[in-house]
Amino acid sequence: MKLGLMHKVVSTVQENWTSQLAEQIAAPWGFDNGSVKYFRGSANFIFVGKREGQTYILRFNHEDEREIAAIEAELKIVNYLAEQGLRVAKPVLSAEQRVVETIQTELGTFYAVVFEALPGGHWEFEALTLEQFESWGRELGRLHQALKQMPESYRQGRPSWSEQLAPLQQTHPEAAELLQWMETLDHSPQYAGVIHYDFELDNICWDGDSAGILDFDDCAVYRYEADIAFALRDLFEHGVDAQDSRLHAFLTGYTSLTELAPDAIAHLPKYLRAHELILQARLCRAVDIADDPMYPDWLRGLRVKLWKRVGGH
Repeated sequence: MKLGLMHKVVSTVQENWTSQLAEQIAAPWGFDNGSVKYFRGSANFIFVGKREGQTYILRFNHEDEREIAAIEAELKIVNYLAEQGLRVAKPVLSAEQRVVETIQTELGTFYAVVFEALPGGHWEFEALTLEQFESWGRELGRLHQALKQMPESYRQGRPSWSEQLAPLQQTHPEAAELLQWMETLDHSPQYAGVIHYDFELDNICWDGDSAGILDFDDCAVYRYEADIAFALRDLFEHGVDAQDSRLHAFLTGYTSLTELAPDAIAHLPKYLRAHELILQARLCRAVDIADDPMYPDWLRGLRVKLWKRVGGH
């Protein structure tokens, strides 16, 4: 999201982590008084709150950052997966029986969703055993197998690889090359469909060996191996090593539950490059403010970090 918007919203957060803005946005779900507390702001604003003592997650963003149709399509997929028995963070209906609420505030219009909180904790990448890599891959295989059985109509409202890369062609000639390459691939249902897009460990909540899947906000239509590339970005920081035992363990788990295209591993580097180009474009858009000593230190530091990430000086 744009740093200017982040600054405006985070500025409403008090020392006790409450926010009148967040309380206004959370009102349709009837949270307990004073329980809604700021958690983080990145792609969305996340607050944690309680209703009748039970914990829920409030997620919202400005209408300039999200389209309501895309959010509704995301939540339709999440509810489908829950019906198939996957442990996902399900959306909670508001008092008006809506999954998405549109809230008018002094900072503009926001789209809000409330999710059930999943029990469990997160694994740290650096501490993973080979058995855990295999479990991680198995959970992605389980997810993909369910998505392969999902009606094709559920793709509507979610972006595709071509929609994400096409706008970058003028500024990044490499995007045009990647688009042409992807068009040559087999996109039949056993090899392509909706993917999570961000199946990193931060978005998996482990309760023993049971994985709860969070944050389908970026789910999109790609070949399925793209999800492997995106999930294992930390492993591929210095390039894809097809002989890496951790990759083999992940793939062992994955293929125990669903099919992987024969040429999938060879495609991982190009999907990683596509992800990098898309991410850079998002970060460039996010840096919408000039440096100013009047801004708080956290905002100035984040601006510098993002600017360096996209090659600025």
